[in-house]
Amino acid sequence: KSPKTGTGIPAKPSKTEGKEGRLLTRWHAYRERDRTLVKSAKAAVKRKHGHLFCEACEVDPKTVDGPRGEDRLQAHHRTPIEEMIPGSTTKAEDLAMVCPTCHDIIHAKRPWISVEDVRDLLKASGVLS
Repeated sequence: KSPKTGTGIPAKPSKTEGKEGRLLTRWHAYRERDRTLVKSAKAAVKRKHGHLFCEACEVDPKTVDGPRGEDRLQAHHRTPIEEMIPGSTTKAEDLAMVCPTCHDIIHAKRPWISVEDVRDLLKASGVLS
């Protein structure tokens, strides 16, 4: 708690402006992903269930975000990519379709939680039945 206000919110923000927008160059190593596998996994879910939905919160993004919402679903690797040996094979069933919010909750802090853990949290809080 903030000693000044008695809440978690400081009485006055410590910084209210900053310089941004400089052009910087970075070198990053990243793990390769197969985008066609994600498309195939989404198509498989559509064939099986008739529509795409978040496997954690069960929301159909089209009903919340309109026609473009379906594109917002993300493929979550049930086995973290960083744990894979280079050249590992991922199958469509190794991917879970999740909305950006649930995906963020999964990866919010380590250790990461599973799609099922998020679903259980939502059930415990009364969001899901």
